Amino acid sequence: MPTSDYSNFGKLPPRVLNRTFEYLFWIGMCDDEMKVFTSVPLGHKTILPCLQVNHSWRKRAARLFYGFVSIVVGCGHTAFWEIPTRYDKNLALRTNVRLILESGYAPKATHLSVYSNSTLQPMQMSASLDRTGFLDYVWENIHMLYFFHPQGLKEPTSAGLWDQDRGIAQVNDWMARSLPNMTSMKALSNTRDSFGLFGLDDLINARLDNMAELVVLSHGSLVLGAQEFPSSLRRLVIRTTMGVNRERNADDSHLDNDTLSEEIAFAGSEDNPTESETSSIVSSSVGGGAASSYSSSHLSRQMHRKSASTNGSAQVEKVVALRIPRICAESLVFLELGPISPENIWDPFIIESYINAVPLVFSNLKTLNLVFSSPLLTNAEQKWHPIRHHLHHSHWPSRRRSSATSDSSSVREPHVQFPCLESLSLTAYPHDIDDILDIFPCAQLRNFELVRCPHGFFRMSLENSFTQLAHASIDIPRARNRKKDQDIDDWISKTLGSRLLCLKTLSLSTPSDYTGHVELPVDYGVTNIQHLKLTVGLKLVEIEKLLSGLPNLRTLNITVTEVMGEAHEYLSRTAHPKRYPSGQWTWRRDRHSVLSISLEEIVIRYSDLSHSRLKRAVCKTVMVASRVPSILRISTQPLYLDMLRECVTKIANDKLSTLETHHLNGIQLVPIVGIS
Repeated sequence: MPTSDYSNFGKLPPRVLNRTFEYLFWIGMCDDEMKVFTSVPLGHKTILPCLQVNHSWRKRAARLFYGFVSIVVGCGHTAFWEIPTRYDKNLALRTNVRLILESGYAPKATHLSVYSNSTLQPMQMSASLDRTGFLDYVWENIHMLYFFHPQGLKEPTSAGLWDQDRGIAQVNDWMARSLPNMTSMKALSNTRDSFGLFGLDDLINARLDNMAELVVLSHGSLVLGAQEFPSSLRRLVIRTTMGVNRERNADDSHLDNDTLSEEIAFAGSEDNPTESETSSIVSSSVGGGAASSYSSSHLSRQMHRKSASTNGSAQVEKVVALRIPRICAESLVFLELGPISPENIWDPFIIESYINAVPLVFSNLKTLNLVFSSPLLTNAEQKWHPIRHHLHHSHWPSRRRSSATSDSSSVREPHVQFPCLESLSLTAYPHDIDDILDIFPCAQLRNFELVRCPHGFFRMSLENSFTQLAHASIDIPRARNRKKDQDIDDWISKTLGSRLLCLKTLSLSTPSDYTGHVELPVDYGVTNIQHLKLTVGLKLVEIEKLLSGLPNLRTLNITVTEVMGEAHEYLSRTAHPKRYPSGQWTWRRDRHSVLSISLEEIVIRYSDLSHSRLKRAVCKTVMVASRVPSILRISTQPLYLDMLRECVTKIANDKLSTLETHHLNGIQLVPIVGIS
């Protein structure tokens, strides 16, 4: 390459360089339902050549390369799901610690990333930290720790418990000494000590007074030993996939006996938990200790106690799935908890509210994500649920009830206020959705997500409650009646016709067994929407209606499950004067008109189509794109990409066509990521 071409790279805007380097540096991580760890800073080797291009590139790439201390133990991040078949004392180790120390950039390091997807024992992790040379220096400017070790450990033998606890203690002690000013932590780990405490619990306690951000994730039980979080904490995420809600069915009958029973515990709550009568699979109750310090021996008893079941021989092991310390509600800006019991949501925050009946105010909270633990009930169970009256008339003080009608039990519960709440996410709420939405100021919400909340869903109206909504993601549940597909069709059509003028992004997904085809409304109320994702079965002809009715649409993500043949399409247009009032001749003239001048990307999936109809669907998609001069990209399944490319080339080079198709020559055709 000529020297002049190299000099042109230095003229790129700084924001373009920063975005490019960050894209290369942050390695994406997929981790079941844990959405917090979307990426980890491990791309040192990727951006290393960028340091040699010119001064401008080196200046911006060095900020990432030397500012992030990286320690990768065991297998690399590119194949992180592969687990070694045996342990090796000399595990593969990749780090830039020595390079940072020798080059004098240690004072500029601000982040530490410790990553491993091998089944390391704690002693191996501590030995690896010692080998890197990380412990030879006190990193005073590192304020953020990323700890990613998702592989679980096998239960050690009694002889191995000592080594396990000693290794965990060493890792915590060494990190606490090397990171004196750490204020933020994101940790995904399944490691626990012999008492059931989270693997980095000692490190959390050592830096708790200055902690501003804490993200703690696990696939097993997650127990923190702290009694109370400090008022400096602004962002808190405590999540475990253990005990997350799912819908029950007949196949769950084998789980009734010898089943691991899980608890939700809170610091400072009563010693004797009260088990919920609703739970046959997951027992959500309040556990923990009332003592001033949560001792390891008490935790051990809580974690491993057993009680005999009614059949006499079967034993049910009680496990604390999640233990949450006391939390200061006033300081939080971001909060995500789960799984939590729907009966005890506010228990970690309540200090004076029970006694003085003062409101529980989340003064600065802007984002709240709640994942529930109780099993989803059937319609019959929901209707005759024995604690539903107590739960929603005492524990959930509805805004619609006047203070005069509130009983003594509701006075004891706090009135919860969210003056700054903008984003709300609810997952797997087991009761009527209206009961919990009454608690939140829906009219001021800008972002709303609803996942697996079937009870009362089809009575919910976004238009009536969410007047300021800008971004919505709704998981439409299975309708539990004979007209299940019709209920889903009607709700989607009603939502698209609602007057939600502030709505910019909308994502609607349906159950996997949904077989209907949504009839889109004639008049749209969401006219300002820019990004629309419909994971529902649509007829291909509906795309034209979508583009014509949504003039500001920029991204369209749809699934096509039906396409009409040429004869059926002609008959449909001539036989439905209400839908096509101008008749077939106007249609023949208008089919060459511009559909949209704002749409930039179409993401389209083809499902359940025969080969002949698939070819027609792909061709029709390109014909629609030819009527959208602003289109830049079409994404589809990789299997159909060649067919799509062939159609684009043919239509773009058709000299006899009356359409303006020159914009198709520069269109990008890309596969949908994650689909074969």
